[in-house]
Amino acid sequence: MRNRKFGEFIESHRKSVSLQKLADAYGCSRAYMWDIVHGNVSPPQDYEKLLSMAKCMHLTEKQKYEFFDKAILINDIPPDIKQIILSNPILINKIRDMNKKGEL
Repeated sequence: MRNRKFGEFIESHRKSVSLQKLADAYGCSRAYMWDIVHGNVSPPQDYEKLLSMAKCMHLTEKQKYEFFDKAILINDIPPDIKQIILSNPILINKIRDMNKKGEL
């Protein structure tokens, strides 16, 4: 199954940033970046690499959130949210408590 939403977002926001420059920011080949943009491979899930791509494209904060949302795999959460949760044990416990209390 092809995932074009992520690639379409990249195409509409990379402006004058070349595919090679974006590949360099991600740390992959130009050919692999082409596959990402055309939905031939799943969107990247590595938060740091996605953040590097977002910076390379000079995305605004709002655009970054949309970028991370487009990278979602089926039945998953955005990579930036996953990174926030995984790096904050207190937040994990708060989420569990909220769930237990029926607040989620």
